[in-house]
Amino acid sequence: MEISSELERVLSNDQTSAPQLQTSKNSGSGRYDIERDILNEMKEFTEKQKWDDSMSNDSNLDEGPDDLENTGQHLQYLSTKALSRKRSQNKKNLNLHLIQSRNSNKVENLTCEELFIKMKKEMIKLCNDPFNIEDMIISDSYVYFKIGRFFKFFAYHFLYFFITGPLTFIFLLPFENLTFQRNMGFYGFSTSSFFQTFHWLFLNIAFYSNLILDKDEILEPVEILMALIVTLMRCFIVAIRYATTTDSRIQLQSEKIFTQDENSNEFLGVGWRDIRPNQLDGEIKHSMIRNEVENGLFHFKFLVKINEEYLQRFSDYDYHKNKEYDFELEKKKVNFYVNLLVQASQKITLRSSGRNSIVAPSPKIINEKNKFFEEKHSFLEIPEKADLYRVTSGRLFLKELLLSSKVLTKILSKNIIMIVSLIHALLPFVINLLNTLNSEHIDEIQFKKYYSPLFWVYTILLFITNFLIYYVNLVFLEIGVIDMKRKKFTMKLMEAILEPNRFKLKKYEKVFPLLNYFDPQTLLSWMDMRIMILDVGRRFTIRIELYASVYLIVYSAFGAFYLCWFFEVLDFKFSTPLVVMGAFELLNFFYFIYCMFYTGAIINEITTKQILRVSELRNVLERLIVDWDRIMSPVQIKCNNLLNKTFKDAQLYFQYIHQDFGQKHCMRILNRSMDVLEIIQDRLDKEQLYNPIRILGIPLNKTIMQAINTSLLSLAAAMTNKKTGILQ
Repeated sequence: MEISSELERVLSNDQTSAPQLQTSKNSGSGRYDIERDILNEMKEFTEKQKWDDSMSNDSNLDEGPDDLENTGQHLQYLSTKALSRKRSQNKKNLNLHLIQSRNSNKVENLTCEELFIKMKKEMIKLCNDPFNIEDMIISDSYVYFKIGRFFKFFAYHFLYFFITGPLTFIFLLPFENLTFQRNMGFYGFSTSSFFQTFHWLFLNIAFYSNLILDKDEILEPVEILMALIVTLMRCFIVAIRYATTTDSRIQLQSEKIFTQDENSNEFLGVGWRDIRPNQLDGEIKHSMIRNEVENGLFHFKFLVKINEEYLQRFSDYDYHKNKEYDFELEKKKVNFYVNLLVQASQKITLRSSGRNSIVAPSPKIINEKNKFFEEKHSFLEIPEKADLYRVTSGRLFLKELLLSSKVLTKILSKNIIMIVSLIHALLPFVINLLNTLNSEHIDEIQFKKYYSPLFWVYTILLFITNFLIYYVNLVFLEIGVIDMKRKKFTMKLMEAILEPNRFKLKKYEKVFPLLNYFDPQTLLSWMDMRIMILDVGRRFTIRIELYASVYLIVYSAFGAFYLCWFFEVLDFKFSTPLVVMGAFELLNFFYFIYCMFYTGAIINEITTKQILRVSELRNVLERLIVDWDRIMSPVQIKCNNLLNKTFKDAQLYFQYIHQDFGQKHCMRILNRSMDVLEIIQDRLDKEQLYNPIRILGIPLNKTIMQAINTSLLSLAAAMTNKKTGILQ
């Protein structure tokens, strides 16, 4: 066949110029003989150029346009001679030109041989993922809570903060070397060391001042009690971090002194809340190892034309290495895309259905740093053959989804947490001052305490300690809420990228590209990505769950004791500052825990919606198989009167598949996709039943949240009635 021989000539000539895929015994399972595979696919393509008899018999239809090149269909021919011959054979076949809108912009002119050379290079680049040759310690990917290590490091920090302070390193020398202790902040000069030293100093000066020097009892014990509690909780938090650190990291801690960045990467704030692209890439790789996701098979195809900016992100493994990651600029970019897409989608009509090309105008004033916004960005263009056949890296796509969740998730302002911590630190002093001023019989000793240097040293030291440590502890709880919100956001996106009708989506969800839900491998990769979204950053999420569990146990005990006092079950007398501070701390803590419970319940409910979405796709694909002849007929495509967006996507995608590989191949793809969707639906059912989001072993769902809400309302009513007697 002339086309086949021409193609073989092109491919053989290109092998010296195209990037070669290196193979070796040490390159791992991700390396493939990509040239041979593509050559075989191209031969199969040339052998199936003709339509099936059922499609080619429609020879009495109206003629299409002669100039196929202007309609964007020239991509399937290898030469001008082959193009002329093919056009004369199929001149009356309307499937060749009716998918392109009359208003479409002129597309890039590529011959078929140029297209396949381009595809070949893209696939070689895809398979040359650096992850395929990286070597990693497998045990580092599996993180567990080691209870022995937890008690060990809890004892270390309890000894430091409550007893020996900076001299702790002397007592620990028989157990840990100086390098290890320097990395813990027990020895040497570092930010962590200074922070811990001042924490110990302030706490112990205040404690022994209250215990020994306060002969006139002018110092309020509530403040030192608060400081002791927040310090004890900090010991728990640090011990949990070490108990979930990898063995290789613990071993390395004795061998080298970590830099500030290396230490920060282990912290929840810098390492997870403010995670950078390179760090996130490492967490994704560990998740792929844990879930045994094969990198060479973790790929996606799309049914939309990807914007050039994100196409580069989905294909360039060094994109974020070569460009500095700017959080604020990323946020502006996403908002820019969202606004343009919303404006463009408002102009879509029922019959055009996203097949018109809409180009965003450039803003008037943009500085040099934001030069990106001066460029033109096209949206809602009909994807070409190259767009539909393009395969992108699942790892890079997942990374961009997670980075987007970081940008788009709404979080509590740090200023609010700082204000709450400030109130928490000032409240005992303010309450005592008001009690003193409002008292009818002012105690002379209590009044003179405001002139005592001991009182002010005690108050200021505990104010600083309570403010800083309580702020850090609240930040840990807020990071738990942020983690849950990001998971909720990405889980919603998992449903959105399988929704053909983009008008059903919220405006931020429309930005993310529609997956090719006709492609079985894309669907399987979707399931892999869905599992990984809840698993990425496992070492941090385990810590968050443990932090929440510790806080829940400790403050539930405090809350039970407080309620027993409130309802006079226990006969104790507490000072006003202690009562107010107890209520304040309980309310703060239960607010964050409630947010985590509520968001976790929503995540589990999203699984139900995903099952419904998969079920809907199965129904639509079944209808597509049954009514294939009617939906894919040239007459139907010409009329363009279908309402179902899935059927329109099928016309767009399968007309190329039918043209290149035949109707049997189309049916094979659909049947495989149906089987995959059934497997996915079954897996989601099992995930919902056996592996929901849990805290303290409690599966979070609407039933649990309704029970919690009912209990809280009943408790509030009972406490109100206790004080007011309204219901008596």
